[in-house]
Amino acid sequence: MTRFMHPVPGFDTVLHIAHKEWHGIRQSVAYAPGHKLLIPAESALESEQDEFKVRKSIGDVIERLGITHVMFQGYSDNADMVLIYLRARFGPGLGCFAINHVTTSQFDNYFEMVMLDRMFTRVRHGMLDGIASVKPDFGKVFPEIWEGLILNYAPHLPQFDLPPASGSTDLYAPLAADWRKNMFTNVLAAELAGNVDRIKVTNIPYGLENLVPLKKLKYVGFLKDYDLFAEMADSAAVLLATLAECQPMTQLEAMAVGTPALTGPLRLAEFAADPLTGLTTTTNLDSPALLAADIERLVGACISDPDAMAGMIRDHLDRRHALASDRYREFLGL
Repeated sequence: MTRFMHPVPGFDTVLHIAHKEWHGIRQSVAYAPGHKLLIPAESALESEQDEFKVRKSIGDVIERLGITHVMFQGYSDNADMVLIYLRARFGPGLGCFAINHVTTSQFDNYFEMVMLDRMFTRVRHGMLDGIASVKPDFGKVFPEIWEGLILNYAPHLPQFDLPPASGSTDLYAPLAADWRKNMFTNVLAAELAGNVDRIKVTNIPYGLENLVPLKKLKYVGFLKDYDLFAEMADSAAVLLATLAECQPMTQLEAMAVGTPALTGPLRLAEFAADPLTGLTTTTNLDSPALLAADIERLVGACISDPDAMAGMIRDHLDRRHALASDRYREFLGL
C-alpha cells in the first residue's frame, strides 16, 4: 500500500482507512500520500470473543504515529464501527472524514445508498467532520458533501525499469464482462479500428465469436504490479470506454507509464481545456462503429507524434498531482 505512494510533505499525520476487497478504491488510496490501513468490508471486523480488540489496536496505531486526521475511503458497517470507537476514544481532537467513491448509477446496489445515508447521519451528529467525493458536483446533489472535488493520484513509479516503448499499435482493455464496463462494445470497436493490430483483454467476451470473427483478440488475464504496468507501457493506448465512472484508476495507471487511455466523459472541469482530455474522451459508448473512429484517432495521434503525446501526459499528471494535494489539504484543513 505504500510502494507506489506519492511522497508529499505534510501528510505524515494522515491515515487512510480503506477496504481490502474494494480494488479500485484500494488502489486510489495506495497512490495517495499518508499512512494506510486496510479493514474488511465483507467479513466481521472482530470476533465476539475479541470485541474491541481490533478497534483498540487501530486506536493504538493512531496514537503511536501521532495521527491527527483519519479518512475513511469508502464506507461500510465495519468503517462505521471504527469511527464510533475512535470518536469515543479521542473525542473531537481527532479529525474524522470520509471520501465517497460511487456514482448515482451504482445506486441499483442498495448498499451504496444505505452507506451514503449513514455517512450523512454521522456528519449531522458531528461524528464525521466532512464528506467529500471523487465524482464532480456531488455537492450540488447532496448538500452534506463538500463542494470541492477530490482528485485521485496516478501511481508514483520512479523505481520501475519498464521496457522501452515498442511502437506497437496494440490496445489493452482491462475490462470486466459486465454492462458498466462495456467490454463487448469496446472489443467490437477495436476489431473495427483499421490501425489497431491486437486487443489484449483481461476477460474473454464469451459468445461474441459466434457473431463476428475476433481476429485481433489476445487474452492476457488479470495482471498486477510490474506485469500490469509493463503491459500498459507496451500498448498504444488503454481502452476504457465504460458507461459509468468517477475517476478510473486504470486510466491513471496507464498515464503513469506514458500511455493514454480512452474513456467516456469524466467531466472534470479542472481538465476540460486539457488537450489530452479532448484526445482521450469519447461519447460514442454504445456504438462500436463510431467508437472505432475515436480509437483510430487516438492511436493515430500516438503513432504520428509520440513525443507530443508523452508531453501532454506529463503535463497533465504534474498539474493533477499538485491539484490533488491542494484539494486534500483544503478538505482536511491541513
